[in-house]
Amino acid sequence: MKVKKVKFKFFATLQEAGKEVDVEFKGSTLKDAFEALFSAYPTLRERIMEDDRIKDFYKVFVNGRDVHHLRGFETEIKDGDVIAVFPPVAGGIGFV
Repeated sequence: MKVKKVKFKFFATLQEAGKEVDVEFKGSTLKDAFEALFSAYPTLRERIMEDDRIKDFYKVFVNGRDVHHLRGFETEIKDGDVIAVFPPVAGGIGFV
């Protein structure tokens, strides 16, 4: 199987790995890409995953498309794809 290279982009509190991380992996799915990411940054697994799925309040996009509207973890990943991961965001200023 051919090695693919993707770019993970992290936002807000997930930037401990860096704002952008290039990951090489063998496989064809989003799950395969995340497994390669977690091999390099194991602490991200517990922050992003719950059992065998992405935590509900995290948003993951592949090339700008929400994976919940694609095939989730089974979304096919191509060489050069960009995977964006957004943690939950709360707070702000209330209006009176």
